[in-house]
Amino acid sequence: MKKALILVVLFLSMALILGSALKTFAGRTGGVAIDDATVSMKPSPVDPTNGDRDAIATQISVNEIYGYVPTENLSFLIQSGWDVNAGPTVNGEIYRKRMTKIEFYLGEKTLVVQAGQGELYIKGFTVSTGVLTSLTAGEKRLLKDALEDSGKVKLGEHVDLFLSSLNVLSSWPKDMLVFIWHDDDKVMSAVGNDNLATMSRKDFNARNTDAVTLVPLDRQAIEDLTPPVLDMTATNARELQSTQSVANMCSAIGHKRIARYFKCDDAFCIGKTYHWYSHPVGGTNCFGRCGKGCSGIPVGKKYTWDCFNHDACVKKLGSTALSCDIMFTYCADDAINARNCPK
Repeated sequence: MKKALILVVLFLSMALILGSALKTFAGRTGGVAIDDATVSMKPSPVDPTNGDRDAIATQISVNEIYGYVPTENLSFLIQSGWDVNAGPTVNGEIYRKRMTKIEFYLGEKTLVVQAGQGELYIKGFTVSTGVLTSLTAGEKRLLKDALEDSGKVKLGEHVDLFLSSLNVLSSWPKDMLVFIWHDDDKVMSAVGNDNLATMSRKDFNARNTDAVTLVPLDRQAIEDLTPPVLDMTATNARELQSTQSVANMCSAIGHKRIARYFKCDDAFCIGKTYHWYSHPVGGTNCFGRCGKGCSGIPVGKKYTWDCFNHDACVKKLGSTALSCDIMFTYCADDAINARNCPK
């Protein structure tokens, strides 16, 4: 009898928490109106005695999922759809890019990750002002905890992007503004809190670091940028195919490889000096894994050349080095798009 009473109390508590979180979400975004009377809320039961803190998700519509992480000040909205910009038409069929957007609500900050068909948009801002923001050590620790506790999360096709996004954000460089922009034509990313690295998409795909240009970051211009709008109702679109520029190192785990990184010779990295560093892939420090150290994604690990080179940069120059910040944009691309290495 006592056990049954405890389970009833736990279920009612979870329903109250989720209802309150949904109302907060609706008020915060001003976007999706959520009516407690019309949303079917069926959260997975949480067993605190087993340390179960997986994210709890609720299907709002066919292409929308809202959720939150128990014990953490973190909620999220997942939306999937087609880029509204019409692509080519072949035999009467419209081809578009299928993309997924995840908005993480972390206290007074919103962190947006939108990805699909080789494009990637990451942006963090303060809700009340829209001002670009970095992440504190405490916020990254919270994101890391949420990542490590979500190994059993049930989000269907969105699981990998959800976990990979948490992995990228929890590994974000110290004091660097949360901004990465990879579209079809150009690539931009924040470097520190006042510079912007830019290059053409062609040079980015070729990993031509000599082509990187560093300029002062125009905050207003960057803050005004928004990822492509998604059409979540289209039913007559075909998916455009894209090529990925990720080079994985799964087969090299346990073997020595030579990393290549560079050091900026000046404040705007006009001159670069390249260095090489030999180190085993993997090992006790998970060298070359996309993410911070060995902690992070509970299911699956991604090892790539970009993350390997970045680890060498951090190892030799320090995590706040200008060149390591520049190289991080390649790592973010890999962390989102690379395939998991076999167990």
